[in-house]
Amino acid sequence: MLKLDNSYALIIGVDFKQKTPQPARDAKSIYDVISDETLCGYKKENITLLLDTEATTDKIIKALDEIIEKTNKNSSFLLYYSGHGGYHDKKSFLLPFGASSENLVKGAVLREKLSQMKSKRMFILFDCCHSAGFFDGKDDIISQTISNNITGDIFNTSSTLEGIAQEIDDEQGMVIMTSSQAEEESWGDFINDDYSVFTTCLIEAFTGIQLINANHIEEANTYFNKIIARESPAASESYLAQAYYYIEDYLNAQDIYKVLHEKESDNIEYLVQLAICYSHNGNFEEAKTYIEKLDALRTDYQFGAVDYGWAQYYAAVGDKDTALEFLLKAVSQGYNFTPSTFQNDLHFRTIKDSPKFNNRIMNYWKNKTR
Repeated sequence: MLKLDNSYALIIGVDFKQKTPQPARDAKSIYDVISDETLCGYKKENITLLLDTEATTDKIIKALDEIIEKTNKNSSFLLYYSGHGGYHDKKSFLLPFGASSENLVKGAVLREKLSQMKSKRMFILFDCCHSAGFFDGKDDIISQTISNNITGDIFNTSSTLEGIAQEIDDEQGMVIMTSSQAEEESWGDFINDDYSVFTTCLIEAFTGIQLINANHIEEANTYFNKIIARESPAASESYLAQAYYYIEDYLNAQDIYKVLHEKESDNIEYLVQLAICYSHNGNFEEAKTYIEKLDALRTDYQFGAVDYGWAQYYAAVGDKDTALEFLLKAVSQGYNFTPSTFQNDLHFRTIKDSPKFNNRIMNYWKNKTR
């Protein structure tokens, strides 16, 4: 069972017009996933859930202020919002319960609150129209705050969503996922009275991976096959690649990861999983060619990300001893535990119960974060 003592979350679901229960249902589903000890392990007392009438501007700001007081540099913070978003004259805003022109949750205010977080790790999930606009400000305030928290440098001064997401390391900075770009609308599923498209894909992917960890392979495959079958904007190339990868359809996964790698040649995840696909498909020369590109991606302030990628590769191809060696390198450089790394990473299923993994790697992490 997972228990994350120093992880906090603010989950918001609100339809300011009170015409559909879908945003509240979305938010409750995310709450259920992250508070489940078999999936994520957030403590319920560390999660603030604001649904519909509770999701007023005052309560949202108060919840953020309370979490700011609780977090430290080793904390993680997750912010999830499902509801209506607005973007006008290059200014973004959320629409809380009882929304009017006087009480909108403005993007600038939200960025300011996030900048006050002491956490090294923040996960921002926005399921609303125009959601990327919230991170399209000119002040670069979030980027600078994360940079200060990790004592690193942000070399790209662009404060667009893409700039923030790409230039800050995922494991030691900010992960941003939005359901739409600044001028786009977001997709719901009002016909089937289900979750929104974005939140559905989040739940299916997250739960599917954890079901594999729990050896519920058939149920996991059901989740991933839904992603593959879903025809919608949210079923992006990366979602599809991951779904094919985890149902072990490495040929289809390989094709998509190759396209993704060509678009983002410095993305460690795409490179590692592409190399693994080639290996599983019997093309060992191509696997070697791609995985050897990994060392060229080493930069400052990665906190062991490249060595962690090497560990994933060697574990996937069956070289357990070398995988453990690279895991030790990664953890010694500060690669931290998240709900999807180390013993929760599917690449390490065959070694996570070994004495060396538990005694040296997991104890190393526990000692460093106490």
